[in-house]
Amino acid sequence: MVIITKSGQPLLYEKESYVLRGIWMDIYNSLGPGHKEIVYGNAFEHTLRNNKIPFIREPIISLIYDGKKVGTYRPDFITFNEIIVEFKSLNIIPQVFYKKIYQYLKSSQYKLAFIVNFGTTELQIIRRIYDIKRQKKSVASACNPYKFVL
Repeated sequence: MVIITKSGQPLLYEKESYVLRGIWMDIYNSLGPGHKEIVYGNAFEHTLRNNKIPFIREPIISLIYDGKKVGTYRPDFITFNEIIVEFKSLNIIPQVFYKKIYQYLKSSQYKLAFIVNFGTTELQIIRRIYDIKRQKKSVASACNPYKFVL
């Protein structure tokens, strides 16, 4: 079965996302809420290794602006060589984390990211996608503020 999104496209990294969600639910059900993020990260790494799932812990990702490297970012994990994973253990996720994860996607080659919050009474899994089509549409319709006509 293939899950189709509202736009009529297949769900991005459907199988990988399903596997990751299962791992996070198992970790949450075993450890419960409220531990430090490092505890959940260690449990996640252990599970990924045991299941031979490819990952990199805290890789350095270059942030690109106009074809030039302008900074770096260190997500908690990259899994399946495709998906950014960020862990939190907070009562509430501030809006800044949603904006940051979107900017990380926009400035890198990755298309999908998850913010996983273990700090509440129910596991929170937030899925964010960087949609190139939406970006192209907004850029095409916007004028260039740096282009001057004399």
